[in-house]
Amino acid sequence: MKKNITLFIIFLIIAFTAIKLQQGNKNTEYISPASNKNNIQITPQTKFLKEEKFLFVPYWSFDKEKIESREFENLIYFGISANKNGIDKNDTGYKKITAFRQLSDDKKKFLTLRMLDSDINFSILKNKDLQKKIINQSIDITKNNTFDGLLLDLEISALPFESIVKEVTDFMELFNKSAKNKNLLFYVALYGDTFYRLRPYDVQSIEKHTDKIMIMAYDFHKAKGDPGPNFQLEGKERYGYDFKNMIDDFLKTVPGNKLSIVFGLYGYDWPVDEKERSKAVAQILSLNEIKFKFLDKCNLKDCIVTRDKQSSESKIVYVDEEGISHNVWFEDEISIKEKQKYLLTKGMGSIAYWAYSYFDSIGQ
Repeated sequence: MKKNITLFIIFLIIAFTAIKLQQGNKNTEYISPASNKNNIQITPQTKFLKEEKFLFVPYWSFDKEKIESREFENLIYFGISANKNGIDKNDTGYKKITAFRQLSDDKKKFLTLRMLDSDINFSILKNKDLQKKIINQSIDITKNNTFDGLLLDLEISALPFESIVKEVTDFMELFNKSAKNKNLLFYVALYGDTFYRLRPYDVQSIEKHTDKIMIMAYDFHKAKGDPGPNFQLEGKERYGYDFKNMIDDFLKTVPGNKLSIVFGLYGYDWPVDEKERSKAVAQILSLNEIKFKFLDKCNLKDCIVTRDKQSSESKIVYVDEEGISHNVWFEDEISIKEKQKYLLTKGMGSIAYWAYSYFDSIGQ
């Protein structure tokens, strides 16, 4: 009798434990070993955040053809712009909103407010009435064209003085509140080198006023600077910073489920001297242009294509018809997959691609 009671108690304990474990897993999604195509070492503690893909569609990248976006659940139209009078309705991006809506599939869509001119942006940040006008106009355009949300691309070139940082944060807070009042999602785009180059953004505060931060993981090496990778996977000792550092820095202040990594499917072509230092401003080339000019068949003098293991990106050297040496660095499907491996170890699944027409397929 005692033996039966003991067995019954053990059974109850086992059953109770199984129920609690099952309940604990309902709110947590983990990476399945079968879906781990990159053979990353994954433990039960590696929480997997929702997979989602965004595709940026610039206003100049389409005309009268259908926008092909089968691989993506979300489209980001880039976009409308602002000036010292409010939203610029003479801007081509504004005029092509209807065409974008007609040519795109029935998917989740976001409208980008392009604020790319630092001088204009400083004027806007100093003028509360102008801010409110721009916000209200942006929201009206978003609602009237049945977008699901707004992406603010506010780019500022300045030292992180406290006054500027506060103005940027206050503007984003006001934008977010207004968007929420209209049941719209509000996203913010930030530079990938925000922490490294001490940009005027208080990331910890901004995180509280947005549904998602989209990290522009490209342009670490600038067209006006010396040659280098778009955004190297590793190489902090060589370049001062890298992709892994960037992700770790953002995760210190932003939950992984509020981050999306934007990859640039393009590169730069620098004319260089004998020490591979830039001699002029680089030419930007889309991945499709690079494939056509260099990868499918390269007829240029001394044309050599290699992949740099440290950065994961590709480098091309060649000599042009005038005898000038060139360096080309670019991001492609392979380098993106290598960077995604690191994201996977962090449980991050939200990524975006810049931009439509720059590539034919992401090969995934």
